[in-house]
Amino acid sequence: MSLARTRLNLAFRQLLAEQDYLDITVGQILAQAQVSKATFYRHYQRKLDLFIEMHQGLIAAMLADFQQAEDWLSLQPPSSLIRLSLQAAKKGARRSTTAYQLGSDWPLATRMLNQAFANAIAARLQQAFSEPQWRDPVSDVASYLSVMYMDYMMQVNQMPSPQAATQKAQLLQRYTRAMLLESLQQ
Repeated sequence: MSLARTRLNLAFRQLLAEQDYLDITVGQILAQAQVSKATFYRHYQRKLDLFIEMHQGLIAAMLADFQQAEDWLSLQPPSSLIRLSLQAAKKGARRSTTAYQLGSDWPLATRMLNQAFANAIAARLQQAFSEPQWRDPVSDVASYLSVMYMDYMMQVNQMPSPQAATQKAQLLQRYTRAMLLESLQQ
C-alpha cells in the first residue's frame, strides 16, 4: 500500500473513532491525512471505498483462523472471531445503527461488503476443503454464509457486553457448521 493510501486509511479510522461515518467529509479526511484532493481521487472514487477497504481488513481478520476443515466444522468459534467480537464489544454499543451511520451509502455498502465476505469465504472454503464433494456449489455456500457473517458484523457493534458478543460468535459458528455439513457430501 502506498504511503498516501496508508495515510488516508489512518485518517479515516481516526475520524471514525471520533464521529459517525455520515458526518465525515472527504475534506476532513484530506485535512487529517494531509494529502491533496487529487491524491484521494487517484486511490478512491468516494469515501465509501475507504469504509469498504477497512472492512475487507476486518473480514480477513475475522476469517484468519479458518484454515482447515476442522476449523470450519468445530463447535467452538475460532479465536480470530472471538477476538474481533470482543474488540467490537469493548468499544460499547454505538450511538446509532450501521444503516443510519452510512445513510444513502447503505445499499451500496451492503452489496459491496456482502460480496467481499462471499469472496473471502469462498477462498477459505476452497483452501480448507481441498477436494471435497460439494452437494452445493461453493460460491452458493459462500454467498449464504456471507449473509450470516454480514449480519453478525452489523450486530456486534450493538452488543451490550463482551459476553453477549461471545455468545453470538458461538451461535454463528454453530450455524456455519450446520450449513457446511448440509452442503458437503457425506
